[in-house]
Amino acid sequence: MFNESLQGVDEYGGYALATTASLGLAYCFYEHAHIRIDLVVRKLPKMLGRVFAVFAVAAFGTVIGLLAIEAVRLTEESYMFGAFSNTPLRTPIYYPQAVWAAGLCLFFVAIALRLLRLLQAAMQRDSDSIGDMLGEAESDDGHEATRLQGIE
Repeated sequence: MFNESLQGVDEYGGYALATTASLGLAYCFYEHAHIRIDLVVRKLPKMLGRVFAVFAVAAFGTVIGLLAIEAVRLTEESYMFGAFSNTPLRTPIYYPQAVWAAGLCLFFVAIALRLLRLLQAAMQRDSDSIGDMLGEAESDDGHEATRLQGIE
């Protein structure tokens, strides 16, 4: 526009996208804003549907845990080798990688805490808390329904 290059804007924009996305994952998890396809689960008896939902959270946590471990390893490796971006700005790449890895670790902690709270609620037989933590809400006709985020 001004006949000048804005070098680095796309580089730092990419870093900002990756870090804010990873940091926002835990928040979206607690707000039940992640996409969940539950057409079949909604047809199951309530208890069986909840078992499948808890299993899905545990599987999700396992995948995110492995991703977080590898993100931390990548960050450590970049730090050890003194890696820089291959752009004119020569940004030490471990800075954005560290924030990205921290966001994934935070997401894993959020899932682990949710699983612990679900276990505690199950031991106390607190059905309402379990339903809240799994994102269930009552529909107008009294049937269990998945909460629609942003329309509440």
